[in-house]
Amino acid sequence: GPALVATVSGALRSLLRLAGAPPGMGEPELAREVGVPVWKLKSVRAQLRRWTPRELADAALLLAEADVQMKGGHEGAGLDPIQKRAVLERALLTIATREREAT
Repeated sequence: GPALVATVSGALRSLLRLAGAPPGMGEPELAREVGVPVWKLKSVRAQLRRWTPRELADAALLLAEADVQMKGGHEGAGLDPIQKRAVLERALLTIATREREAT
């Protein structure tokens, strides 16, 4: 539920911060900017290489919408716990199975 959304959103925010970080930053400064320990930068960089900017933006929007629906906003008003879980699962599956755009 909400804890999973928070976890995935946190990881996504790290990717977005890394993608938007100015070039030439030192490792400690970059780690602070991204919000991860220095030792985790290598892993976040590897993850970022698997995403296009559009995919990151789409994933952020999907998670935000799922979060709103799970909290009862937009089309989520009146959803029971099973339906809320389905909203989250659908968003996560869409993100996980995203198709790469032809370049």
